[in-house]
Amino acid sequence: MKGHRLYLMSGLTILILFQHCAPIQYYQNDILYFTEIPLKQQRQDYTRLYFPDDLKPERPYIEAGLVRLVVKGNKGTRQMAEPLRAKAQRLGLDAVILIQRSNEGVRGANFGEALALGAVDGMVNGIVGQDAGVSSVDGFETYAYSVLEGVGIKYLDNIRDIEKSVKSEKVYVADDPGKLLYKKSFFLNGETESIDFDDQIAIHIHDNFVEAFSLHHLINQQANWGYKTYGNTVMNRIHYKTPDWKIKNARFIYDGQHASTLRKIVIRYTGKERRDVIKLYRKLGVVEMKAIYQGAMLSFKEKLEYDDKDRLVTRKIFKMNDGVETLWLIADYDYYKNSELQKYLKKAEDKPGNE
Repeated sequence: MKGHRLYLMSGLTILILFQHCAPIQYYQNDILYFTEIPLKQQRQDYTRLYFPDDLKPERPYIEAGLVRLVVKGNKGTRQMAEPLRAKAQRLGLDAVILIQRSNEGVRGANFGEALALGAVDGMVNGIVGQDAGVSSVDGFETYAYSVLEGVGIKYLDNIRDIEKSVKSEKVYVADDPGKLLYKKSFFLNGETESIDFDDQIAIHIHDNFVEAFSLHHLINQQANWGYKTYGNTVMNRIHYKTPDWKIKNARFIYDGQHASTLRKIVIRYTGKERRDVIKLYRKLGVVEMKAIYQGAMLSFKEKLEYDDKDRLVTRKIFKMNDGVETLWLIADYDYYKNSELQKYLKKAEDKPGNE
């Protein structure tokens, strides 16, 4: 029985889930994407802001997404400008054209909780709290929030390379290389577009073995992921179906000698005793092998092969039995070509409001 899953790009639907008490941050709150073109974090203090009275940039650009900063209390535009600029820089935007600052309030102890409960009538637009950002309406505590929004832009001459974006993943059983278990297609931004499965076994293999241990899934994908940081370092990522229904928690452990080098990922599953540990082994700057422990047992190994551009082209997944490894699955990867870039630039330029 064949199966097919179709996915929508997560950036097309925004969830306003701001929870001032919760340490989890949601990628949907960072930016509402207008484009599939992947953005990379700026490595220098480069991103600039354009205030409403400023002349707009003459350099050709695309509108990459809507950036929104929400802070507790009544804050002015100038107070919020630098945190918004820092967020835009982290997101890889070249500049942000500010469009509005507003005040919002909500009745209830927690802004995100009230929204999750559908308390639309609890939104009190224009409420400005006192010094602590709190006032009282009809016996409810009303928390005031300041919101600063802007359109993030990317200059066309800074968009040159999409050849590190995976286009498809094809998975085979090693002892039957002619049989395709499934083909998975990706949007340009790395989110899943669709999967064509050969049968129910293929679905099981994808969900529990290939995607479950994929570094792209665990580290890069944003759809249905939240994250926790310490400083600027991501320490945990939480996979969920709703903000209250968490599927798994991926904890990142870094090398004590090289703080930016990820050494291990510990995965715990909600409501289950199972714990998976992925140990990463590197050579020449890339992960060449993964050892996957389920409980205390080494259950799987992966050997990763790369091309001359350091792009992952093949994952070979081995089952372990009494210390003996047996090749089980082979996953092959194809990538977008730079010749396809103009199509995506044209799509972004043609969006409403980009005249």
